[in-house]
Amino acid sequence: MAFCTKCGQKLTEGEPHVCEEVAAGWSGNEGAWNGGAAMQPQVRPQQVNFNTMLYLMKNPERAATLQPEKDFVNGLLGLVASLLGFMIWGWALNKKIFDIIGSVFGGFGGYDDYYDLFEPSSAVSSAVMGRVFVLGLVSILVLTASVWLIGQWRGSRKLTAKEVVTYIGGMQYTFGAGFVVAALCTLINLRLATLVLLVNLIAALTTTVISSSDIFRVSRERRFSFITLSIAVYFLLFMLVTAIVI
Repeated sequence: MAFCTKCGQKLTEGEPHVCEEVAAGWSGNEGAWNGGAAMQPQVRPQQVNFNTMLYLMKNPERAATLQPEKDFVNGLLGLVASLLGFMIWGWALNKKIFDIIGSVFGGFGGYDDYYDLFEPSSAVSSAVMGRVFVLGLVSILVLTASVWLIGQWRGSRKLTAKEVVTYIGGMQYTFGAGFVVAALCTLINLRLATLVLLVNLIAALTTTVISSSDIFRVSRERRFSFITLSIAVYFLLFMLVTAIVI
């Protein structure tokens, strides 16, 4: 358990601490340090914070409170978590399909021969997983780029690439977990898995776009155009890029 060396308050990991002793040293009217020396803000080095990840998984909209100077890694890992979750779902779907094919052909006899032909470790399976990876990577990159482009245009707050990755990436832990849940459901029931997957995809898109409207400080009059254009550009770029790379 850590304590502030100036005011003695208990420090909570992942939460900002406003030191009473330091705050008392500033004059209320001029915002100048009473001792005559300007106080320089101290930024903690970037590090992986699992408590922050868990918090963002429960509250994706709170990614707007992240500090890019120290939370960039956590934001970047959020994008990775979403892609990894999507890959796990792709693997589960791939396995389920091959199991179904094997059971169908097994009904005609010679199950082992057919399963060897369509086994998940075959070149066909590898090609499928490669496409799943490309789809997931393109989707998350295009979504980030779309929101950034429209936000720079319609919002009053201009963000750097580092800030965008931090904020948008911080929202994705929840949806990475959602893909894992969809993967587990795939092994049980395809209809249920499809429902979970669709809900997770729609939630990821709407949450990212709507929360980004606040991050970019989009005015109420421009919010409809921001949401509509962000979604339209996302689908347009996604179809264009996937048509080229797949």
